[in-house]
Amino acid sequence: MTTLLLAAAMLPPIAPQLDHASLNGALTGVSVRNAEGEVVFEQLGDTRLIPASNQKILSVLYALEKLGPDFQGEIRVWETEYGPTVSALGTPGVTFEQLRELGQGGKGGTVRVHQAFAPLIPPTWEWDDLPFSYAGRISAWGVNNQRFEVFAEKGALLPLDPALKQIRILRGPPVGPVNVRLDIFTRRLYVNGELPENRTRIGHFAIPDPQLAATEAFRPGAYFVATYVLPPWRVPDRVFKTPPLSELAKLCLEDSDNIYAEQLLLMAAGHEKTLTPGAEYTEATARMQTFYTEEVGLTADEIKSIDGSGMSRRNFVTPNALTKVLHWARSRPNFPVFERALANSGEGTLANRLQSVPFTGKTGTLTAVTCLSGYVKRPNGETWTVSLMTNHNIRPASEVRQVHDQILRSLTNEP
Repeated sequence: MTTLLLAAAMLPPIAPQLDHASLNGALTGVSVRNAEGEVVFEQLGDTRLIPASNQKILSVLYALEKLGPDFQGEIRVWETEYGPTVSALGTPGVTFEQLRELGQGGKGGTVRVHQAFAPLIPPTWEWDDLPFSYAGRISAWGVNNQRFEVFAEKGALLPLDPALKQIRILRGPPVGPVNVRLDIFTRRLYVNGELPENRTRIGHFAIPDPQLAATEAFRPGAYFVATYVLPPWRVPDRVFKTPPLSELAKLCLEDSDNIYAEQLLLMAAGHEKTLTPGAEYTEATARMQTFYTEEVGLTADEIKSIDGSGMSRRNFVTPNALTKVLHWARSRPNFPVFERALANSGEGTLANRLQSVPFTGKTGTLTAVTCLSGYVKRPNGETWTVSLMTNHNIRPASEVRQVHDQILRSLTNEP
């Protein structure tokens, strides 16, 4: 049942739009809070729903609070008589070339790596997602955001980065449309069909083992050894630092990057207390939930987190909880950083949506899940928080997005 908490004359006509045929049979949760944080409209506002990438809102805010906007992930290197020892505290965005420079041209031997976290596959991610670029393995020692691209030109495949020698390419018959498939477990890349003449990206996949790829880029031909032995106590010989969290947050939210989100969650939780190998996600999500219950006032009935990006279908949060978090964020010192990290209408994941609507927020999409949460500016200049979460929709996501967009337009009195 829909609940109106203000007189109808004071609120745009949201309820009729929720009867749109595109939402038939689906669960659509709605929460709208005014500038004072009062819920002025809700439908299924206290119902736990799958947030998809709206989960990234929770992860980024948690990271900003625990780490601060100037925090930088680090790779530290010590040269020892046994070869280099590396300490990786999180490497979102580090490139092949940056690791080669950090390795200073060394070759062979053994690279011992102490990582802040290395769960690889987050809990409850779906197996059929794993070969693709948006579902890379999660580790503090990785490279290129754990993904690689496949290009073709002049009818032939272009070579992969030399650090990806773990991948074996199997070329099929050059007949018919191009089809490229990665078997993530055998590390075989199957390429079939007639390749294009013009330079074209024909595939975008997850690196099967980003730890091996990072090691190969850092020191070609070396053996990778994961170690739980703490690195030397002396000052490291070399240090690589990632961009500050203020920049990583924008890359995470505006482009909805899953790998950034997972690394930020684990880096923030590990900053509180060292994560136990094999229990990284259990501990990290528990710490994030504790943060939101103690600092924001959410209850255990309102939020259940499994990962940082929203790829898991076992994440749950209520629309009212999301708008409560978003309203709370406006009072925090780091809010300007968080607000800049969100996508504005017409950019990032909102590139083709809500043109001219004064909205800043985060999209969320999985099969049968479409969400949109953020801040909308009202005609009187007030900023309201909104969360629209549709689950179990079997109609095209584009149709659900149109309904969500029309609700936001109504809040700005746009036709």
